[in-house]
Amino acid sequence: MFKVKYSRARLSVYLFLILLMAAGGFWVWTNFDGKGAFMALLMAVVMVCCIPFALRYILLDNTILEVRGNAIDHHGLFGTTRFSKEDVLRSSVETTTTNGVASNRHLFLGDSDNFFLGKRVSEQFLASEFRPIEKLIVTIAEGGPASDRRRARPAQRIQESTPEVAPVRTFGRKST
Repeated sequence: MFKVKYSRARLSVYLFLILLMAAGGFWVWTNFDGKGAFMALLMAVVMVCCIPFALRYILLDNTILEVRGNAIDHHGLFGTTRFSKEDVLRSSVETTTTNGVASNRHLFLGDSDNFFLGKRVSEQFLASEFRPIEKLIVTIAEGGPASDRRRARPAQRIQESTPEVAPVRTFGRKST
């Protein structure tokens, strides 16, 4: 069993930026009029709605996936969903492109036909030992990080008896 975790440092930066954008949106809303004020209020409300995501993984538990044998639990914001290992290995990697530039990648778990019911693991928040997403998929397929596998199955050393070595006879002068 091993756990895939989000990085608390990355989530803290994310939370700081969300709070900064929400505060800026409320400031623009209170000091200006018109469409700009409405858009600023809309941005601030959306940013406030993103705060529970960051707080959940910073304060409570930063585990996003928990791998146990052939079952993998996805710990989301509102609950836990269990997937089989085969489902995760058949999952897809989604890339979000903005203006033709790949901006964010997710591991998409669940039914690929239903966009809203699938679970996502964001690459930008993963701890460094599980980035990039392909490395995470390989780690799950192999049964855990290499350090965990070494601890789980310690190498047994077989002590062999060393045979007596006969003295080497040389011709000529002996070197010292």
